[in-house]
Amino acid sequence: MKHLLACSLFMVASVPIAAQVLQDPTRPAVQAQTSRSTESVQQQWVLESVVSKKGQHKAIISGQLYAQGDKLADYTVTNISAHAVLLVQGAKQLKLELYSNEIKQ
Repeated sequence: MKHLLACSLFMVASVPIAAQVLQDPTRPAVQAQTSRSTESVQQQWVLESVVSKKGQHKAIISGQLYAQGDKLADYTVTNISAHAVLLVQGAKQLKLELYSNEIKQ
């Protein structure tokens, strides 16, 4: 009986266990870059965090720290709020939001 139990445990332990790869639900969505033009680069910009210190906001966009007035490619950071950053290039405006309105199912 002991040998049967030992063999059973050995067989169960020797079966490879498939691990499920879990993705971090808080990780910002990043799209694959297809070209190096400003249009494709701006699609890669992800507002990751907004830091407030002494009433001034700074934003972490795609791993880099930016303050109001800083340049991001051809765009200028014109406004940083608690949840969004406004980038302006001439008449073009681009709003990066900290949280997307997309509901995942």
